[in-house]
This record gives sequence, structure tokens and C-alpha cells, in this order.
Amino acid sequence: MTNDSLIHQLTGLQEGFGGDLDALDEGIAARSQEQSAILVQIEALRRRLDAIAAETSQLRSDRESMTSLNHRAETEMVLRVFPPLVDSLVAFCNRLAEVSGLRERRERLLRDDADLAAAVQSYREFERDKERLLSALPALYRSGLLQEHDRLRERVAPLLEGETKEARLLEDLVATLPIVVANDRDQDMVHWLMPFPAVHPDTVLAQENPDFDLVAAVTTAVEGLARSEDWYFAEFETGSWAGYATMSALAEYSGKATLAESTREALEAGLRDRLPGLQIEVAEISVAAWRYGIGLPPAIEGVAGEQQAPEIPAAENIPEEEIPGVWYRTADIESWNRPLKIATGSQWNQQARRLRTMLIRMIASGMVGGVWVDADQLTLGLPQTHAKALREGIARLVEVGVLQPVNGDNRVTVNPSQIEEIQNLINRDTTEFWLPIINGARPAAQVPAAAN
Repeated sequence: MTNDSLIHQLTGLQEGFGGDLDALDEGIAARSQEQSAILVQIEALRRRLDAIAAETSQLRSDRESMTSLNHRAETEMVLRVFPPLVDSLVAFCNRLAEVSGLRERRERLLRDDADLAAAVQSYREFERDKERLLSALPALYRSGLLQEHDRLRERVAPLLEGETKEARLLEDLVATLPIVVANDRDQDMVHWLMPFPAVHPDTVLAQENPDFDLVAAVTTAVEGLARSEDWYFAEFETGSWAGYATMSALAEYSGKATLAESTREALEAGLRDRLPGLQIEVAEISVAAWRYGIGLPPAIEGVAGEQQAPEIPAAENIPEEEIPGVWYRTADIESWNRPLKIATGSQWNQQARRLRTMLIRMIASGMVGGVWVDADQLTLGLPQTHAKALREGIARLVEVGVLQPVNGDNRVTVNPSQIEEIQNLINRDTTEFWLPIINGARPAAQVPAAAN
């Protein structure tokens, strides 16, 4: 083989490789160019995503501001409507009380004078046909008859004057009773707001007749909801909303009518006969507006006629305050601390409240059937009293099998086979199973405790 032949062959080989390499370089260049174009598109999409995120954040902020303004507007409307209606309700009840006093006086007059009813009947019969009766008599007798009729008039005058005054008081006797209701589904609480001072509510009615104690009558009528199949109550409590009286209940409502309609029907049924002429209006406000009003200073001083609207702070979005850990909120602690006013037949208590909240959170977080949480985490950040009670409750739940230890450690999970009993507690049904648990009737095995 000559050198020329070797050179020729190497040149041909190199030219062949060179062509292949050129084709590959072209492919690489094309892909690099395409990659660069895609990166430009990705960067554009990233900028667009950032812009969308900023827009979304602004929309959320605008929504929160609008929601806060709405809460403020709802509150201001209630505080605008209530004061004049309070005065009209006072006047309404005072008129009814005066009517009641007149009726009692009438009964007393009739009781003291056994012949008074017959005398009134005779007086009225003569008055109806006075001219005919007098014209039928000789003049000599007319004078004597008229003198006797005058004496009869003096005798029956107190009773007739009372009847005339009663009719005048009952004429156009109408008043509006506004009730505001809020349904806090997160806490399973229903709240009723009444246009009466929360402090010294008896001063709303400027009379002593208990038949017209409107505060007591409305309270009794609201409590009457517990007799409805559509309602379940565990407890009632009273409170204040911007100085106005409130009733709150740990309750569940399953009826088809709205909450406001159900309340109005109960109030009408409870007040219709006792307070005729009372027109009942029930309106529902948002839970946020309810919470907003709870924090306001009193709008009234406890006596009718002294109402004045409080200074409402500027609208602002106040986030739900959380306590250390991930299981509870400040609202939970406040709920546990509320005074208990137990409905008849219920054995609901504070420990039941705590365990109910904890089990709801565990199930909602999927801590069931082996998915575990460290028991210490279930009391993290709680005030000492609540933490101690929950640790004892957790130990009791492990003992009865509602919670199961995982790998014999401090980890616990909800036992799926006990979901039915857990549902009873969630529904506030304190069955025989739950009574010893919530009352601490038996000593419980100890679960290792964390420092709080």
C-alpha cells in the first residue's frame, strides 16, 4: 500500500466522519436553539405566574377588606335599628301592663260589689233606649227616673271609665320585636341577639307586672326551640353583644326552614297569646359580624332612653388567632371556657367539649387506623388546666379503646371500630359509654406527658 493510498483513505474517512459530525452539530444547534426558545417561554410563563399570584393576593386582600366592611355594615345596621325599637317595646309593654292593671281593677270592683254587673247592664239598657223610655212616662216620673239614673251612673262610673281607657290603650297597640340570629357552624353554636340591655335587663320594662317581662318571655320562647324535633340543644348561656342581651346555645338545627324562620315561628308560638300586637322580625347576620360585635363596647347603659351607638373601630381584617401547635385555636379555648347552662337531661360538661374538639381534629387530619400523632402534640400549647385534663382524657380513651397506641409508643391513632361511639360524642350524645370518660369516674392509665 502506497502513501498516496493511505492518505486518500484517511481523507475519505475523515470527510465521512466530518459530514456526520456536521449533521450532529446542526442537530445540537437546533435543539439548543429550541431549548433557548422554551426557556424564554418558561421565563415568560414564570413571570405570568408571578403576576397571577400577585393579582390573586390582591384579590384576596380586596375580598378580605370587603368582607370586613360587610361585617362592619351589618353591625352598624343592627346598632342603628335597635335603639328606637327598644323605646317602642318599652312603651308597648307599659301599655299592656296598664291594660292588665285596669282589668285587675275591674275584677276587684265586681268582686267588691256583687250587684255591680247588674247595675252596669241596667245603666247601659237605659242609655240605649233613653228617649223612648222617658217619653212614655208622665213628666212627674221622668225627674225621679233621671235622678235615679244619675246615682246609678256615679256607681258604675269607675268601671265604665276603666273600660273606656282600656279600649283607648288597646287601639293600634302594635310593636316590632327584632331578633338577630347567627349560626357559628365551626363551633356548633347558635346565637340570638335581643334588643334589651345585657346588664340589668329588667330595667327595660318600667313596670312590675311579671306577665309583661318581655326579656323573660323571649328567653323562654327561644328555649322552647329545644322541644322541636328539628333542634338539638346541649346547653344555653347568656351574654352581651355591644351591650345588648344575647342567648347562645351549643345546638344543631336540621329543619328545612331557615334558622331565622324557625326562630320566628317559635317566638310567635310562645308570645302570641301573652303579647297580642307584637310583630316579630328575625334576621340572620354573618358569624364574622357577630364576632365583630362581641368585641364592641356597650351601646346602651341598661336603661331605656339612654341608648347611644358605640364608636366602631375602623374596618380591619383580624386573622383567627392560633395557639402554639397545630391542633387548636384561641376560639377553641374560649369555647371550652364558656359557662355551662345544661339543657334538661343532658350531662354535657367541659371535658366532653375538650375531647369532642380533639377527636374532630384528629379525624379531620386523617389520624385513623394507624396514622398516628404523638400524644404530647395533642396538648401542646394549651393552658395548664386544659392540658392536664386532656392528658387524663387521652389516657382514658386509650384505656377504653377509642384511641390505640402505635408500636407501644406515645403515638396514638383513632380506632376505626369506635367511630360510631365517637360520632355520639360529636353529636353531644353522652351515652353510657361516654359518661365515665367525661366524668373521670375511674382511674386511667397514664400517657407520658409533655411539658406545657
